[in-house]
Amino acid sequence: MYLIIFPIITLLAVIICIHLSNKKKRQAYQKEVDVQEHTKTTPSPAAIEPIDTINEEETEDDISIARYSIDSHGIPIELTIKKSKLMVIDHKDHQKSSSPLQPFPIEWINGYTSPSGGYVNFSRYEVRGLNSKTNRKNRFICEAISEEEAIKIAQCKKSLSSPFEVSIIPHLKPPDYQLSYAEELGITVPDDACYYDVRALIARVRNHDEGIPDKQTVIDACNNNLMFSRFAGKQELQEKQINRSLE
Repeated sequence: MYLIIFPIITLLAVIICIHLSNKKKRQAYQKEVDVQEHTKTTPSPAAIEPIDTINEEETEDDISIARYSIDSHGIPIELTIKKSKLMVIDHKDHQKSSSPLQPFPIEWINGYTSPSGGYVNFSRYEVRGLNSKTNRKNRFICEAISEEEAIKIAQCKKSLSSPFEVSIIPHLKPPDYQLSYAEELGITVPDDACYYDVRALIARVRNHDEGIPDKQTVIDACNNNLMFSRFAGKQELQEKQINRSLE
């Protein structure tokens, strides 16, 4: 009897050991698969670098394609990946003032109103001139303080030469992605604001610089022939002057 039972017990023990071993292997494999899948679908905090600026180039076909809610420090943010730009919406960057942000007085820029529209101290020009290499007429579009300045830019950047034909064209309108971003920051955008006005408003909120700049800062910026919006804050104007001094 003993000789019959002992082999059976030994066989059962071997079967149980094999089963447990296979179970552990399956569990280990499944855990590895889960980790790999998690890595594929969830970016690690280190994989998402915080972005502090907004791409300034305008495109007409910007499309939102993905959103996340994490940054490298674990702070809740909304990251919108677009076709040609990245924008970070940090919940700390929200307008604090309960009323719409105001532009500084137009008298501070000598009552200038841009014929291209908006609240800026410059215009948008279309310059046509001769290409020195092909001797054919080329068109060049730029923003400038004056028509004379626009011609100088065309000569420098595109090597265009006289005779010149210069016309004023409208400023860029705020694209949808910019207006959406401003809305999420709590910014009220005037109906007649151009792209550069909205960009200045966004900078004021992100820089926590919602008050209008002092008059002397604006005058200094004008004396340096800087281009800016009347919605610009003091910090933005000072940064422009620093950048100009480094050129």
